[in-house]
Amino acid sequence: GINAEYGLFVMGSKTTKKKNKVTMSLEPEELSNAVLLTGLYLLQGIPLGLVFGSLPFILKKHLSYSDLAVFSFTVYPYSLKLFWSPIVDSIFLDSPGRRKSWIIPMQIITGCIFIYLSSVTQELIYGENIDRYFLTFIFLILVLCAATQDIAVDGWAISCFPPNKRSYASTCQSVGLNTGYFISFIVLLSLNSADFANKWVRSEPNPEPLVSLSQYFFFWGIAYLVATFLLFFKHEEPFVQGKDYLTISTVFRQMWEIVKLPSVQALLSILIFLKIGYVTTDNALGLKLMEKGLKPEDLASIALVDFPCQIILGIFVSRFFSSSPLVPLFYAALLKTILAAFGILLLYSFPEATETLSWTLYALIIVYSLLSSIVSTTVFCSDDYLFHNHQ
Repeated sequence: GINAEYGLFVMGSKTTKKKNKVTMSLEPEELSNAVLLTGLYLLQGIPLGLVFGSLPFILKKHLSYSDLAVFSFTVYPYSLKLFWSPIVDSIFLDSPGRRKSWIIPMQIITGCIFIYLSSVTQELIYGENIDRYFLTFIFLILVLCAATQDIAVDGWAISCFPPNKRSYASTCQSVGLNTGYFISFIVLLSLNSADFANKWVRSEPNPEPLVSLSQYFFFWGIAYLVATFLLFFKHEEPFVQGKDYLTISTVFRQMWEIVKLPSVQALLSILIFLKIGYVTTDNALGLKLMEKGLKPEDLASIALVDFPCQIILGIFVSRFFSSSPLVPLFYAALLKTILAAFGILLLYSFPEATETLSWTLYALIIVYSLLSSIVSTTVFCSDDYLFHNHQ
């Protein structure tokens, strides 16, 4: 946790020069831990895929861009989780375990919210007068639970693998989060589109989607509660409080001391400005293409191409990082910025209100999406590996 990061940044370049040999094979217990972590990260990806992915596309038909800007506040708990991570790390019950003390209640709350959403989907999301503030509040709580769960799972991940295998923690996170995100974004948009079902699944047209949003919420509400029940049977090693254990107040003071370190300030500057060149394109390009006439089913079929690449790359990319994962992070971010310019040109050349997508334009969108996914996965894994490997 925070102590290791403090030592890392105090030592500075000396730490980054140290080579870490990654062992490729996993013992049976470590493999079991990897499956568990991947499943927990997948659950985190479900609400994140809704908030970052599918819901803005669904709500675009009913809300203005200013309303969607209000809804975008739901993502902030995931970005600001550092501020309550010391609380999650320090306060827990011995009986369930240090990490399960937070994972279990967060998943129960999330499951209950999903079941509640399944009963109010029509008026909350499809109604004529959508209450954007209440909608934002509900999904902000979902993301808050996912962020808190992420803190606990990240801490658990460090203890699941020995130091020479900790790159697997970032692999589990990449595969799990990407899969959950994909299910709540692309799979949901596809199953919730009657046009997609009529084009690819049904022999007879039907105005109803294969899966309604209400059914989707209910399914994941039950899935969260079942997964939480099963988690009770997973043994967690008891926490032994040693001399290096820190109180919450001490951790916050050390965090402030860490922030004042020149190397940390440099890293913070890098992380703050790294995505500034492409963050707008990442978030708005899909919405603007749909505004111009790109159909959700076309968007879904395009994403079906690059999703396997994300998973395969997420599994293997962290194994080839050097002791300085900032290098691939910089190059990937640079390529991502260049691709953002290509995305803008793609949007500019996209015809207005097109009924059928030309194969040339379709191929260009696939190439853009595929390359963007590859560099995004590299950015994510590099960033994640940087911290997992130095805990």
